[in-house]
Amino acid sequence: MQEIVSLRTERNKVYDLGKGKRRISASLGPVHYKDDYSNLAEDWKDIDLTLVDGKITKAPFELTVGKDSIIIKDKRTGDTTELIIVEAAGKDFRLGKNIKLERTGYKLNLPHSSVIHVSHNKLNSSVSISEKADGSDRPEKYDFDTESFTKEVSSDIDVKVGASTDDAIERDGSWINLTILYGIIGDDGSTAKYDNGLRFTGITIPDGATVDSAYIK
Repeated sequence: MQEIVSLRTERNKVYDLGKGKRRISASLGPVHYKDDYSNLAEDWKDIDLTLVDGKITKAPFELTVGKDSIIIKDKRTGDTTELIIVEAAGKDFRLGKNIKLERTGYKLNLPHSSVIHVSHNKLNSSVSISEKADGSDRPEKYDFDTESFTKEVSSDIDVKVGASTDDAIERDGSWINLTILYGIIGDDGSTAKYDNGLRFTGITIPDGATVDSAYIK
């Protein structure tokens, strides 16, 4: 099976299987890039996310990793965004060891309460930033409506009990209910004593992480 390079698109590869048969491999994201997207004659090239001297150039973007900053430029639009780590809340934090490269950008793991400054070359940039705490359901996305901003990175997690079997209430050491729709914490005005059990699953808190505070609401 051999790829037919001339039939590449940004997200597809075409292979010659012989005997007049072909196979198309399609991807949801880009698998090829161009250095000049306005040049229709330029061939599509394979993406290579290998850092060479702190840079990535063989991708839909150019990315430069410095000691405390990351600059990414979208080759298609020319949009450029710089992320500067103003304060990393961790003595052993190293930028190069906490960045994960992807075909459309990068992910960066930062300690809780770290401070970052983000700037870009124009409003409504095609480059976006999402913040996701470990264990949270979904990321919070930031759309650029200003040329720059500074913020503290939070790793707060808001988790709900996922199933009826993950909570229980006990009264006076004898009555236990596993399906009740509410819990009683503290004094309900009666002489009964209540104990509650709550289990939260699927929380991916890294080993050695410090939990500053926890509460039930």
